[in-house]
Amino acid sequence: MRHPPSDTPTTHKNRHSLRSATYACASLIACASLTPACSTSPDLAAASEQDPGSVLSTDQGPLDPAYPTGTTSLTFTYDTTDQNQKAVPSSGLLLIPPGTAPPSGWPIVAWDHGTTGLGDDCAPSRKPGAWYPQPLGEFLRNGYAVVATDYVGLGTSGIHPYLIADSAGRATIDSVRAALQIDDTLASTWVSVGHSQGGQASWATNELAASYGSGLDYRGGVALAPVAPLSTEIDQLASSSDPVFQAYYAMVLVGLRTQHEFEYSDYLGELAQSTLPSVESLCNYDLLNYFTSRNLPGDQFAFRSPDARERLINWLVQYEITRTQLSAPLLVLHGTADQDTPIEGSEKAIAAARRLGGTVDFTQYPGVTHDEIVNAGLPQTLMWLKEVGK
Repeated sequence: MRHPPSDTPTTHKNRHSLRSATYACASLIACASLTPACSTSPDLAAASEQDPGSVLSTDQGPLDPAYPTGTTSLTFTYDTTDQNQKAVPSSGLLLIPPGTAPPSGWPIVAWDHGTTGLGDDCAPSRKPGAWYPQPLGEFLRNGYAVVATDYVGLGTSGIHPYLIADSAGRATIDSVRAALQIDDTLASTWVSVGHSQGGQASWATNELAASYGSGLDYRGGVALAPVAPLSTEIDQLASSSDPVFQAYYAMVLVGLRTQHEFEYSDYLGELAQSTLPSVESLCNYDLLNYFTSRNLPGDQFAFRSPDARERLINWLVQYEITRTQLSAPLLVLHGTADQDTPIEGSEKAIAAARRLGGTVDFTQYPGVTHDEIVNAGLPQTLMWLKEVGK
C-alpha cells in the first residue's frame, strides 16, 4: 500500500497531486419528490434493540445530474451489528430507477464507497459528490436500484471502524435488508460493488453473505482496486516521514482501536498522538493537508517495541479479507498503474481466496490508475452483473 485510497474518482498522476489537487464535489440539486413518507428519527446515539436491518428513519435524499431524470432518492438510517453482535446505527442512500419496475422488482446493487475520512461530515450521504455519480447513474440506467451504505460511524454515533472488513460487510448486508423494508418495488436479488475501501467492503460482503446474509438472494460481488490485507504492508506505513503515509497509518490505528483496546503510545509519539482529534474529525483532503502542514518526523510513527509490532500485525489479520471462503462469484478489476492500492495486493488476495475454494474472475487494466478503474471497468462490471444475476 503506497497511498491511502481517495474519496472521489479523480485522477492522481503522482503523489504530489494527491496533496495539491483541488477538491471537486459534484453539485447537489433538488431533492426527489417521489419518496415514501419520512419517519421521525429516534435517538441514534443509543444502540437500538431492533433486528439487523431494521429501519430507524427515512428522508428525502440528494439527486445528481448524472442520475436518470425521475430517479427517486432517499436517505435512511438503520440498524446493523458490531463485533459483539450488538445493534449499532448506520446510514445510507437508496436510489430507485424511474419508470415501472419489472415484474420481479428492481434488482439491487449495494454500492460500497472508497475512503472519505473518519468524521461524521465525511459520510457520503452528506456529500453526494463522494457517491461516484457517473457509475451510479449507469447502474440506474441499466435497471438496478442502488443501496449505498455510509458504513458504521460515518453520519451516526461512534468512531468509524476504518478498514475493519467484517464491519463494512455487515453494514452492507443490513443496508439491503433495510432497503427491502423501505420500498416494495425492489427485488430480492442483489450484488455488491465497491471501490478501494469499498472494494474491500464488497469482498467482505461476499465472504459474509452465506452466513450473516442468510435469507437474502446474493448473487456475487465486484471489487474495484480493493484494499488488500494490510498485515503484510504495515511496515511500509510505520516510521514514514511522508504525510500521506502518516495520515493513513493514523486512520488504520483509529479504526483498529474500535475493535481492540491498546495504548496509542505503543505506536505513536506524543506529537503524533496530538493529531488524533483531527484524524477522527477531518475528511480526506483536509486531513492530508493537515498532516502536510504538521511536517512530523517519521520516528513519531514508529513501533515502540517489537512486541507492539507483532500485536498490531496479529490484530490486523483478524479484520482482513481472505479469511473465509467466498459465498458467491467475485470479480476483481485493477489497473496496473494504480499507485494507491498496487495491483500486487489484489494478486496475493485473489490467490488466497482461490486457495479457500472461492471463484474469482480477475482482469488487469494496463495503464489505468486507482481512480480511473471505476469508469474504465464499468462496461465489464455491468456485463458481469447481468451474467451472475441470471
